[in-house]
Amino acid sequence: ENETKAQITLLLANMTDRDICDGLLEGAVIQPIVQLLNTNRPSYQRFAALALGNLAIDITAIRKMVKCSCIPKLVELCYSSLPYLQRQAVRVLHAIACYPTGVYWQILKESSVVEALQHVVKQASRSEHLFPKPTATELAIQTIKYI
Repeated sequence: ENETKAQITLLLANMTDRDICDGLLEGAVIQPIVQLLNTNRPSYQRFAALALGNLAIDITAIRKMVKCSCIPKLVELCYSSLPYLQRQAVRVLHAIACYPTGVYWQILKESSVVEALQHVVKQASRSEHLFPKPTATELAIQTIKYI
């Protein structure tokens, strides 16, 4: 079952077209993706965080992500030893922090997001330059400034 969810999530992770995202948000697509964050398989977690990051272009998706309690798992992924998991978690947390009027800032603070992002900054990987810009460190610093 998780393998099927992971394959579907990988497909979603590669979708960035706004019309497709709008259509997906009409269904219950966020909850199963958030559930994949809770597996112990880094590839599934990566696909899930990547899909959430891509869907986060829509503020409706951000509301649904927060409602599905994705923040604690994203905080946990910030402490991962795998830089690609950190980067995707930071992308989603950054999108949540950028939500209009800062409506989720208090939730982010209460969930220890600032501490998790500070960890990402301190643990900046030597291989970070291999990842697309902005890097996890750059996004983490920007997000801390928002909160």
